[in-house]
Amino acid sequence: MGGSVSLHRCHDIELRAELDDVVFEASCVSRSDDGLVIAVFASGRDAAGCDCMVAAGRFTFSTFTRPSASIATRLAQWNPGTR
Repeated sequence: MGGSVSLHRCHDIELRAELDDVVFEASCVSRSDDGLVIAVFASGRDAAGCDCMVAAGRFTFSTFTRPSASIATRLAQWNPGTR
């Protein structure tokens, strides 16, 4: 992409739990003049030893200097254990 890369937009984020030893997977969903859209998944093992998805999200990274505040808004609304 060239230049410094910043988080431009948070399309979606879901945080389900906090676990140790989390594994992250990321895939590029699309690429355009607006930036790269990345899907991210985090998984781990719960107390019972079962694999579970801890978090998932979709983000746009770009070289724009004006990131949106959507990720901060979504994180502020997160209430773990309410689902």
